[in-house]
Formats: sequence, C-alpha cells, structure tokens
Amino acid sequence: MEYREGDNVLVYLSTKTRENEKLEYRFCKVILVGEFDLICETSNTFKKLFKVSKQRCIPILNKNIGHNQFHPVKPKKGDLVTSIRDSFSSGREMFTGIVEDIIYDPTSNPDEVFIVRTGSKTTRAYLENIIIIESTK
Repeated sequence: MEYREGDNVLVYLSTKTRENEKLEYRFCKVILVGEFDLICETSNTFKKLFKVSKQRCIPILNKNIGHNQFHPVKPKKGDLVTSIRDSFSSGREMFTGIVEDIIYDPTSNPDEVFIVRTGSKTTRAYLENIIIIESTK
C-alpha cells in the first residue's frame, strides 16, 4: 500500500487480557512515510505523534463530497425496512416490516413518521433510525 504525507488512515489498536482480546481503531493523519512504518498524528483535541507499522493501517479515501450530496434515502409505502432504537426503559429494540403509512405532521415532528407493519401489529419508526432493506422501486 502506498502512503503519502497528509493521508488519513485508520490505525488498528489491540488490547489482550486474560479473558479476551479487544480490537479498536483510531483515525489519524500521516505526517511522515518510511519504508515500513509511518509517523502519524491523532485527530482528537490533543494531537499526539506516534510511530506505527504500515501493516496496522488502512488508508481512508479523501472524497470531496458536498454537503448536499448522498443523503440517506427515505422509505416509501410498501418498502421492506428495518428500524433500531435505544430507550432507557426497554433497552435496544429492533424490528423489520413493511411501510404501511407515512405521516407528516410538522407541528409534532420535523420529519415523516413511518408506520411499519410487523405481523399483526404496527409500530412507529422515525427517519433517523430506519433503513430500507428492499425497495418497491
């Protein structure tokens, strides 16, 4: 893999304990490129320089994506969708079903609310946590 100064990379981190091995990652910027290693800088508030093997890094493409490009697609009636949400009282809830109705009431919610049929019951799903599994096109 060819790296250049200024590239963004994903650096894999690992922690091994007696019970298990935990893998994590951190986004960083390449400052210097050597034959086998890179000098990178962390991208958080307190920037830190460190040396890392190229084999522990994956380059991230620098795409020039405008703010008005590539927004999530809104479901339509008949689409097969999945929704997932977290709540303090019941934890994480996920459901899959068919969009039966779409409600737009700007007085209570700035985005549409999707009524999803899951078997014999319907559930409300909100735009921020719903994705299309299969579209009716």
